[in-house]
Amino acid sequence: MFLGKIYSGKYCRFTKMHLKRHIAMITICFAAALFLRAGDTKTLSISELFLADGNGIALFLYTLLFLAVAYTGYWIYKSEKNF
Repeated sequence: MFLGKIYSGKYCRFTKMHLKRHIAMITICFAAALFLRAGDTKTLSISELFLADGNGIALFLYTLLFLAVAYTGYWIYKSEKNF
């Protein structure tokens, strides 16, 4: 029910962005974090990539870092586009 209040229709009430754009940004940032972490490890198993030695926490933090950069870039793009 909480998502129904935040996401009314196709737009997010707080950011005025399309829901598909949020999902795409989160997916791309998670994929970038996964690719970065997979290139750094010596394992080929995806389950070990998430579970071993705190890698899940590192993936989460990398994803948050990439999301911060992506949303900042999007905000700068939108503010420059309005001028």
